[in-house]
Amino acid sequence: MEQDTRTKYLGITIYKLKFKENITHVSERCTKLIHNFSRSAKLTCGLKYGALKTIFNGSILPLLLYGALVWIDAMKYGHNRQKYIRFQRLINIRMAKAYRTASSDALCTLTGITPVSIRSEVAVKQYNIRKIRGSQKPEIDNVVELKDWTHPADAVIITEAKDYKDQLVQVYTDGNKCETGVVSGAVIFIRQEISAQIKLKLDNRCSNNQAEQLAIIKTLETMESINTTDNSPRTPTVFTDSRITLDSLHNANNHAYLIEEIRKRLSRLEGPKWKTEFSWVKAHMGIYSNEITDRLAKEAARSKDAETAFNRIPISTLYYELEEAKQQWHKMGKMHKGSNNKGVFPQCPGEAKHKYQSYI
Repeated sequence: MEQDTRTKYLGITIYKLKFKENITHVSERCTKLIHNFSRSAKLTCGLKYGALKTIFNGSILPLLLYGALVWIDAMKYGHNRQKYIRFQRLINIRMAKAYRTASSDALCTLTGITPVSIRSEVAVKQYNIRKIRGSQKPEIDNVVELKDWTHPADAVIITEAKDYKDQLVQVYTDGNKCETGVVSGAVIFIRQEISAQIKLKLDNRCSNNQAEQLAIIKTLETMESINTTDNSPRTPTVFTDSRITLDSLHNANNHAYLIEEIRKRLSRLEGPKWKTEFSWVKAHMGIYSNEITDRLAKEAARSKDAETAFNRIPISTLYYELEEAKQQWHKMGKMHKGSNNKGVFPQCPGEAKHKYQSYI
């Protein structure tokens, strides 16, 4: 009896410590699924482009990318990439309603579907980013681990102020991301007089929302040392023009690092006479206090000696930087534009729509 040297572990086929068999198996399995669509995706009837793309992204692409971290090195070989290319042609032809003689690159451009070989490389890089830990650079703004969440017993209910005219403490925060960098500013008013001003500079790759949230954290930290008379009501209102920040604070499932830090600061301030409230204000509406925070942020941007107060890079930023598929995509589109295909391909992938027939 001949010995079978293939093994299957967690759904991945391994043959002689190589993954050629796994790529073959997955591509053949997905090919059968595509053939099942043949009766429902005719040239002039049946499933349209939108439905087929949804099916591809929702059910077929996850099968193709499963375990990519393990077998991605096998995609360096042309014969392995070709298996995925042949499979993707089948779904692209049905999406584009094109002839079988259309080139694979042209079909990808028409349908707006990134080649799976490129998608698998991006997926692996994104996974590696999410798993960065410790002192590795760059420092990533990962979601806070469960053990570091604010305990439900200590959680503070986030309330939005309705009447804040007579409140003792008012805080205005603002964050900006511009050509000169990512900055934020904050000002604390006590009895309508400026008590403290804060200017912060973040890493240039940080986001505008991070700037807004960092400003709130620093103001809450400053408010811990505010001295008022015992009879004065301590119900400060934090004014921010970041609706995303307020929604994130309300969302119990959001455990981003800065959001959790805000919750921890609020928990420390919470007491018999402390009740912090939030209020959303529209940006650039001529509000005096808000204009001060904007000025402070701009001063921080112009300051060359200012130290970086926060340098955790959002995962979304790194994902965007890793989208090498877009660069290859545009090169592919430029390659096909001109000559016989001039005027057929749209400026952006996926916008071909009814131009399919012009191509074929």
